[in-house]
Amino acid sequence: MTEQDRYQLQGTAAQTYEAQKVPSMFRPLAEATLAQVEVRAGDRVLDVACGTGIMARLASAKVGPSGRVVGVDLNASMIEVARAVATNSNLEWREGDATALPFDDGNFDLVFCQQGLQFFPDKPGALREMQRVLDTGGRAVLTVWSEASLLFAALGEALTRHISAELATRAVAPFAFRDGKVIEGLLADAGFRHIDMHAVTVVRRIGPITRSLPLEIAGSPIGAEFASSDMSAQGSVIADVEDALARFREDGGVAIPQQSHLIIAQ
Repeated sequence: MTEQDRYQLQGTAAQTYEAQKVPSMFRPLAEATLAQVEVRAGDRVLDVACGTGIMARLASAKVGPSGRVVGVDLNASMIEVARAVATNSNLEWREGDATALPFDDGNFDLVFCQQGLQFFPDKPGALREMQRVLDTGGRAVLTVWSEASLLFAALGEALTRHISAELATRAVAPFAFRDGKVIEGLLADAGFRHIDMHAVTVVRRIGPITRSLPLEIAGSPIGAEFASSDMSAQGSVIADVEDALARFREDGGVAIPQQSHLIIAQ
């Protein structure tokens, strides 16, 4: 797996990710997750593949000054943005690999991983690391898409028609790893027990496709390649996606439901 498959972003993509993807999808998903997971004052929390840190930021408000929240991500630009947007005294940011977490055994009460597992080349190794850093009775909380995004499915079809099938494959890659039984088996093999998996649905709300889709693409690993493609082809991609999602139009933008696995493992 290449570095880009591991969700490596280029240029200002991390800033665009924070401005576009966090409010439209990743904050609502983090809020839906925290509505079902008790986070207590004083808890020690780790957010693996934290991106620009929305889960860590929300958790930090729950653990309070007596708690500790650490966000770790392989992508240096994500960590740079996370540091810039959140300065809570109980928040720490580390650049690091999920398969070699820079923490001692039993150091956390909760480990979150929001839409990160599918990007890890060594998924069993990453899960073993999450299990290792949890204290006795600690919980790992993961979300992994359980179905393809309608937005990105439409984008993939349009990219195939107008630019390349290879770029389309990379655009929809975050949704390819979604078999619940496979995920549950990996968690069990990593030493987790009492695995609860159920569905959670959030709605991705974005502005008009002509304005928002270029931002969605720019905040992803294919952003630079899409931006360097033929301008006419870019316009055709955006027009095709706008047509495909016409039924989801709402208040000048679109509102697209998307389902995820929510997994809590002890």
